[in-house]
Amino acid sequence: MKSTKPKSIQQALLALPATLDATYERMLLAIEKSVHSEALTLLRWIAYAESPLTLEQLVDTTIMDLDQEASVDIDNRGGLVDTLEILSGLVVTGPPNTYLDDLTAIMRDEYHGSDDTSLFSIEHSLNGDNNNTGGTTTINENTTVTLAHFSVKEYLESTRILESDARAFHLQSPREHWLIAQSCLAYLLSYSRNAHKTYSLHDLRTFPLLEYAAETWYVHLSLQSTEGAAREATLLMQENAKHDWWLVHQPDYLDDSMPFGMQDFIEGTGLYYASYLGLQSVAQKLLDAGVETDGDSGRLGTALIAASIQGHDKIVDMLAKAGANLDVNGFMGNALHQATASGHEKFVQMLLEAGATISAAEASSGIPHDLLRKAVQAGSRSILKMLIEAGATVNPPDSTSPIILASERNDVEMVRMLVDAGAEALHRPLQVASSKGHWKVVQTLLKNSAIASTKTDQLSDVLVAASESGCVEEVEMLIAAGVNVNALGRRGSALAFASSEGHEKMVQILLKAGARIDVYCPRGPEMHWSWHVRMVKRG
Repeated sequence: MKSTKPKSIQQALLALPATLDATYERMLLAIEKSVHSEALTLLRWIAYAESPLTLEQLVDTTIMDLDQEASVDIDNRGGLVDTLEILSGLVVTGPPNTYLDDLTAIMRDEYHGSDDTSLFSIEHSLNGDNNNTGGTTTINENTTVTLAHFSVKEYLESTRILESDARAFHLQSPREHWLIAQSCLAYLLSYSRNAHKTYSLHDLRTFPLLEYAAETWYVHLSLQSTEGAAREATLLMQENAKHDWWLVHQPDYLDDSMPFGMQDFIEGTGLYYASYLGLQSVAQKLLDAGVETDGDSGRLGTALIAASIQGHDKIVDMLAKAGANLDVNGFMGNALHQATASGHEKFVQMLLEAGATISAAEASSGIPHDLLRKAVQAGSRSILKMLIEAGATVNPPDSTSPIILASERNDVEMVRMLVDAGAEALHRPLQVASSKGHWKVVQTLLKNSAIASTKTDQLSDVLVAASESGCVEEVEMLIAAGVNVNALGRRGSALAFASSEGHEKMVQILLKAGARIDVYCPRGPEMHWSWHVRMVKRG
């Protein structure tokens, strides 16, 4: 507004749109027709990117051609402020991406004093007015950009915009994610063909969108509904392209991943990554092309193991039907072992029905015969039942006994299933359950006939714990099984602790069973006697 006269101000206010929709429509229609396509591309990326993009990254979103050759016209890069000018009023700048800021500083320090400026050929910075943030600010290549308000995206996605003159800017989430995914893949394929790449961190500055494209193309693919898989299959089928992508991002090394720093790590096959990432159509396309199902393994093992760990049931089924070796071992066990550890009931059933063997799964990890223990840890009774029925070892020869873990977890049903399958309910499970106060588990174990074969002197701690807790039924069962009421546990006698807790009925049961008040306990026989006298007088 050029005039500050009251009437001019009033006229300007009356001319303002009455609603947000009208406001956004006016802003969109103000965009020059010559840059409509560029504006739509920028809105797509800003609205659906997994994280805020920088001005420099947004420059590269507008120079991609999604034709069959997937070209990126680096020579046609625009200026940093193009985004802000084209989408004026619809976007705002945010804080810079600190990771990229640090990377820029490293590159500048490394090239300080060098005559080679080619790595910074697209670097810009400026000071000036930024109407999007309401004042004077400093922006540079790492300044991030977001939509001005959540209502902008809501309007762009709404059916209301379809009824307006700004309908050309309508956004549809599945379509936009597919286009972003295809753009990311095009960028990666173009990078792979580029003769000037250095396979170093410098490439992240020369190709600003490279790391984002490498990390998110499959994420955007998972958010769309199109079944086509041509470009993604190309990336994973062409060894050079796959390798170049892998050098930038290793999806199965999330904790340690670092661009261009993983050359000594294990690179998997295209089928392995398609299976790990859940790209069903890509995996099928690769299988149709004749790739080996058990080719060179990735970090986790074969494609089948990777799909099992990640929970991609359709890919597991696909690979099994394609003849994948169900028993081959991987970094953390074979497919059945990993499906069990992950609690994927459907996969366990699928693998068993397809012919996976229990013996191979039990021998596939660093701890032999721990398959049932993994099922207990996963908390899956269904998997435990399937594995028991398939012949899994219920009594392993070491301390990994699944019944001990089930007793510790207070899972009565699992304990019962294991007992029914022949698990030895000896003193250790009873000690674990009683020490944690899991008395229903103790009851289940005591009711098992195997208790008769247990050395009763090994159950003194169980008797002490039950007496201290006032568990009458459990104490009576222990006494009936022949446990010596005067045997000392690690903390003292059963009578001592029943008395100290004031359990009158328990004291009477123990005395009737022959408990002696003069048996040693840490608190002294006097305490026994005082409580005994008090109990008798009450009776």
